[in-house]
Amino acid sequence: AKYQAQVLTETAERSEGGLVFVKNRTDLDSVLQSRENDIPVVGGLMSTEGSHALEGSIENIQKLYDAGFRMMSLQHFFDNELGGSLHGLSKAGLTDFGRDAIREMNRLGIMIDVAHSSEAVVDETLAISSTPLVVSHTGIRGTCEKPRNISDEHMRRIASGGGLIGIGFWDDAVCDASPGGIAKTIAYAIDLVGVEHVALGSD
Repeated sequence: AKYQAQVLTETAERSEGGLVFVKNRTDLDSVLQSRENDIPVVGGLMSTEGSHALEGSIENIQKLYDAGFRMMSLQHFFDNELGGSLHGLSKAGLTDFGRDAIREMNRLGIMIDVAHSSEAVVDETLAISSTPLVVSHTGIRGTCEKPRNISDEHMRRIASGGGLIGIGFWDDAVCDASPGGIAKTIAYAIDLVGVEHVALGSD
């Protein structure tokens, strides 16, 4: 994880302004302002997928923050030290380490991504987190009934807390991966929770 942050740092330095390593609101505002002025700039944000790099240590959250990470997803394709994965065996909620990790991420201002997290983890994270949640890439059960996809209830709860839901482009996410099928899913999400809570989560 630290190596990937180093690669992004070095690539941004070589880009002569074409790539900005986004670590704070000022960096993001700079990217958006450049784009408004027709200056082609890409913003790069470092995130973990699964947070396995934490290796069970709360102190590693600070280390990754210092390396430039500003978003962390809690699980990927299997249960881990933070809690249950949507694809895992246990379907469990957060572990004690997972709860402590969320509080530390909140303290540092790291966005929490619950893509791939079990429904129990999402429920507990909504209850604990003092900041809005992100679902970086997902489908919606209201348009595509697949176990990987998020329920309307969770979408409403995440949006009501100020969160953001990224709509995926793959077949199991939308049940129709054509441009029209993806657009239909995005429209459903917007109708349900409002456009300000819906993003592109192509994966």
